[in-house]
Amino acid sequence: MSSLIAFGDSITWGAWDTAGGWVQRIRQHVDRRTLSDDTFYCEVYNMGVSGDTSQDVLHRMQHEIEPRRDQDDELHLLFLIGTNDSLYCRDTDSFQVAPGEFGETVRAAVALSEEAADSYAFIEIIPVDDRVDPVPWHSTHSYRNTYIDRYNDILHTVCNDTETPLIMIRDGFEDEMLADGVHLTSDGHTHIAAQVRDWITTQSVL
Repeated sequence: MSSLIAFGDSITWGAWDTAGGWVQRIRQHVDRRTLSDDTFYCEVYNMGVSGDTSQDVLHRMQHEIEPRRDQDDELHLLFLIGTNDSLYCRDTDSFQVAPGEFGETVRAAVALSEEAADSYAFIEIIPVDDRVDPVPWHSTHSYRNTYIDRYNDILHTVCNDTETPLIMIRDGFEDEMLADGVHLTSDGHTHIAAQVRDWITTQSVL
């Protein structure tokens, strides 16, 4: 038996996909194998919380992991974090999580994953578009690709330094995959799920 837990924010939670999001699509793939292979069993858990930053995820990681695994079972972790960290507030001239703090938090998440899991991987931060500069539902804040790219560079550096797998999603990603400038359409979630599924398959994670 094994467990696969996906951590993240509203994009991991599934906004705005009528089929439930990229994690649900991974679960469908895993469930089909569970039903067709008597030697295979895996439970997939979506731990995406709307608005979460990397620090929020780190704070709840251990609490989320403990009830969802048995010490004798395999545990696999996925992380899609960083979008909300890069959210810029013009009033305070600051990011929701400073770039340096983001890097430290990712390193801490890697260290905890190393202790707790059999395998783990991070996913590149998804691009945004001009519809969220400023954010319509939070007019003093902005998401911008210049900020996203900065945090993505930090994520790449930490993953490279720690030899942590990083799932690339930008190749083949199109502007039309954004529903509102920051969240994904069904096509966007399908794209992310395909990259994650390829990593699971090629690395023999499950």
